[in-house]
Amino acid sequence: MSDASPLPLRLCGPCVACCRWLQIDKPEIRKASGVPCRHLVEARGCAIHAVRPAICREWFCGWRQSAFFPEALRPDQSGVIVLMDEPAPARPGEEPGAALCLLLIAPVERVLNGPFVELVSRLLGAAVPVLLGLPGPPGATGARVLVNNHARSVADGQGLADLLRALAADLQASRFSPERYAHAGPDFGAESRA
Repeated sequence: MSDASPLPLRLCGPCVACCRWLQIDKPEIRKASGVPCRHLVEARGCAIHAVRPAICREWFCGWRQSAFFPEALRPDQSGVIVLMDEPAPARPGEEPGAALCLLLIAPVERVLNGPFVELVSRLLGAAVPVLLGLPGPPGATGARVLVNNHARSVADGQGLADLLRALAADLQASRFSPERYAHAGPDFGAESRA
C-alpha cells in the first residue's frame, strides 16, 4: 500500500472504497479484502476518523496522489482503485519492479468504458507497467494481470478495449485463495461485529 502525500485539493469526500475493498494486515488493524471495516458507518464514513490507525491516516490511493488521474477516477465514482507501487512480475533474469494496479471494484461492464480505456492507453504509451486487477470474494486474494505483456499487438482503442474485456474475463475465472495474515488479532471486518 502506498503512503505518499496526497494532492492538496483532492479529498476522499464520501469515498470509502479503501475501507471496503483493500486487505489491511498491520499490528493495529487487520481487515479482509471485500469486507467493510468494522468502523465504517453507512452514509457517515469512519466512526473513529479522529483516532484511526496510522495506516488509515497515511495511505492514499493513486487518485489522491497524482493529477495524472482525472477527477472522474475517484474510486466511488469510477469503480476503480488506483494502487501505486505494487509489485510487478519480472521476466526471467530481470529484477521485479513496481507497477500501477487498476483494481476494478465495480462491474467490469461499467468500468471498461472509453475514458478508462483512454487512461490505460496513456499509461501504456508512457511505458508505465499496468496491472489490471479484480478483488476476490471477501477474504480471498484478488487476481491481477500485467496488461503491458498483452497490449503489444493492439493497434487502436477498440482493440485495447477488447483486450481489457478479455483479460477481465480471464481474471473473473481465476481461482481465488484465502488471504494470509502476518499479524495476529481480531479481524476488523464487519463480519466480526458481535
